Amino acid sequence: MSVDLCFAMDCTGKEKKCMKVDLFSRKLVVCVGSMVEWISKCKDDIQNIVTQILTEYPFVYIFVFWFLSLDNNKQKTYFRDYDDTPPFEILPFTEDVNAFKDFLEKLKANGGDDNCEDVIGGLEECAKLQWSSTTKVLFHIVSLFFLTADWRMENRKSILRNFSNEERDTQKTQGDAPPHNRMYHDGAGDNYPNDTRRQHDTTLRKLQEKGNMRYCIAKLNNSLNKMIRVFKATGYEINLIVEEREMPDIKYLFASVVRFVTEAIQAIRVSKNRESVAAVGIDFGTDGTGFAYSFFNEEVHKEQKWPGRLLAELKCKTNILLDKNGDFVAFGQEAADEYTSNTDCSLEFYERFKMALYDKTLEEEEGKYDTDKKEKDLEPYLTAANGKKRKTIEVLVQAFTFLRKHIMKVLRETKCVKEIEDVQWIVTIPAIWSNTAKNRMREAALRAGLINNFIRDHLIFAFEPGVNQFLLFHFSQQNWDILKKQNVEDDKYILLDLGGGTADIACHQVLDGINVSQIYAPSGGPWGSTYIDEAFWEMLHEIFGREIIEEFKTKYPNESIRLKESFRQAKHNYDPVSSKPQKVKIKELVIFMKKHQIDLKVMSKKVQEYKLKNKSGVFELDEDIGTLYLGHEGWKFLMDKVIDPLVEHVHKLLMEPELKGCKTMLCVGGLSTSPYVMQRLRDTFVTDHKMIKTISKPNQPILAVVEGAVRFGVAPSLIAKYVMPYTYGLKCARLWATSDEEDKKLWSEKEMSYIFEDGFEIFVSKGAKMHVQDPPKVKYFQPLNEGEKVIIIEIHRSTEENPKQCTNETYCGQASFDLPDNWWNGVDATTKEIPVAFFFNKTEIQVKVELENYPEDRRFIKIEWERGV
Repeated sequence: MSVDLCFAMDCTGKEKKCMKVDLFSRKLVVCVGSMVEWISKCKDDIQNIVTQILTEYPFVYIFVFWFLSLDNNKQKTYFRDYDDTPPFEILPFTEDVNAFKDFLEKLKANGGDDNCEDVIGGLEECAKLQWSSTTKVLFHIVSLFFLTADWRMENRKSILRNFSNEERDTQKTQGDAPPHNRMYHDGAGDNYPNDTRRQHDTTLRKLQEKGNMRYCIAKLNNSLNKMIRVFKATGYEINLIVEEREMPDIKYLFASVVRFVTEAIQAIRVSKNRESVAAVGIDFGTDGTGFAYSFFNEEVHKEQKWPGRLLAELKCKTNILLDKNGDFVAFGQEAADEYTSNTDCSLEFYERFKMALYDKTLEEEEGKYDTDKKEKDLEPYLTAANGKKRKTIEVLVQAFTFLRKHIMKVLRETKCVKEIEDVQWIVTIPAIWSNTAKNRMREAALRAGLINNFIRDHLIFAFEPGVNQFLLFHFSQQNWDILKKQNVEDDKYILLDLGGGTADIACHQVLDGINVSQIYAPSGGPWGSTYIDEAFWEMLHEIFGREIIEEFKTKYPNESIRLKESFRQAKHNYDPVSSKPQKVKIKELVIFMKKHQIDLKVMSKKVQEYKLKNKSGVFELDEDIGTLYLGHEGWKFLMDKVIDPLVEHVHKLLMEPELKGCKTMLCVGGLSTSPYVMQRLRDTFVTDHKMIKTISKPNQPILAVVEGAVRFGVAPSLIAKYVMPYTYGLKCARLWATSDEEDKKLWSEKEMSYIFEDGFEIFVSKGAKMHVQDPPKVKYFQPLNEGEKVIIIEIHRSTEENPKQCTNETYCGQASFDLPDNWWNGVDATTKEIPVAFFFNKTEIQVKVELENYPEDRRFIKIEWERGV
């Protein structure tokens, strides 16, 4: 394996020399331009950089292409430009490191008479290099400014201390270096504001055509954000990875370069040493569980044969049967059959236990649901059908253990997969789940042996409404081809994943006919089919009495399970236009009443007298055959308990400005098979309000999630952008302001100023769009107290875009890590800074400590979430 690595630096200057490091033969070829401080720093660091990379990775080819210049007489940063001669000073390839050092010594800074430079021309020169390795990395330092010591003090952040630019007098000599043309900058000095000589899209496409190119832009300030946005937008369109990193000081040159190169090479090593053979998607649903797999080709295998079933099925029931010791007995329909036919009262039957990871409290008042209450208190214990309790995590581990054994048996029969390490696992979760629930699922998968903890991202969580998007571009059926065209024309669509436990809703916009972007944060609520079942049981309580029904469920759990299944079948088959509405068989309940000498005539009268919306005579009980007739009014009453809040929520979403022009609705999930649900959606949004033109669903909506999960594992970048639902940050102190609370005002002898201890240091703001390939958000901190060995950081979130203060309401978790043993050694001990990186472009928020020489397995630190985020 070999890697081509090119460093391109347009730090307030122009294209200069090129030099190549062939680490097989120790050839060094680097190209560098002027700028006094940077050249000086380069002289100090370049040999260290090359030596370290040489030592650790003797298979890397390095190109360093720096373009910079400085007018020493004016002591101001300028750039060589179109009319400068020569625009590029090229150092021919050489094997001699000393030749490169001599080249640096002889460089003279000159050229340029405005603040813009020929950045794109420099990138064109990079594209002309003889890129020959399988993987290619371009490291581009965009802009440079000189900073005073005051600025560095101002931006020093502690775990409890943060000083912003507005709070101290700073002096900056700033050198902006965007390309010519206003599309790349906001008011920089530009002699060619309408220039068309260089086309960034053409140049970036040339880089992309090299294949396997990673382009990293390391910026020193925010002056070139517009150029970076333009470059990244083009990169998204042409499938060129354009990353962005912050490097706020020249002293981070060495660390930043080595860290980026190291991460790139380690990623290459991982892909080389561990190449997944198969991608397996698991839809661990509330009502049903399914899986699908693919060998990284177009074919997805999704219909599987489950234990205890004669034929292949779409899904099996999310039921599990354990013995009195908590050991596995059966899963799925086999678990229900075994339990209902067994006289062993010690067996523990659990169904729909996934809902323990979700606060299923449903506010009855006006049918509203408080989304702020979700996930605050996860159920630590589950209750079996026989009343026995067991820890939720223990039941989840047994379920994942069964899935691991069953799926691996299926995969091994293909002769393609041998071990779990050969599999990329993808587990779907509701978009409204918190990291607390995700952590519990990951812990269960790890304890079940499904994943290897030493393999990075061995298990990926995928949002259920998000993975359904993948079917939009992969289904070959005619209705999906038509829908695809509609979406490209209509641009926006809303996707409803109507499952057993929750309804998850995603709002997307088609970017280029291939990739999509979130245009509104995922949302949803407890509006799955499970809650229709709960409404039915609550109605039985009201009709027959809570005491009778609860005794029936406790003393006759087998019969209770059969009654539940009878209602579920009738529910899914209910058709609002049928002349004969579905009836529910309650034979087991009638037999129970007879055994306990309960007068069935009295019960039948109660059914007749039960008032539904102040109207009696809606329901009818035939005690002879054990059948309960609900009628259309009865069925609609039960199902509207879920559909009404769902419709209200979707209506509010479609009124949002971001969804203006959205005319397409996609429905997937088990509840979307209900004729009544689809009729309500069409009546409301197509006929009555005329907000939607088309409502569609795939041929097998129940399998949409699991197939989408597999395709997500194969190509996770299809959903290019995600919208942040909250503002996230860390708790830090900052200089005290008059608007801050007096009791939080502290005097700092070190800073000789008052500080405020509850400042909110923002990493990402609410509403920000995160690209799937975005690098982490990095900020630099210092320990508050000298000699500290363990650093604890508090994580906060807010519904405000720019919160200033951390409170008990914004607190959501904390993480800790140990400082290296030698951290406090050396004269620079009190000025060292800790780079803390947050990853927001995945379904899980992750924190990484970017300390130099820090063990790789300790860089990602575990977050202890206090409540849902």
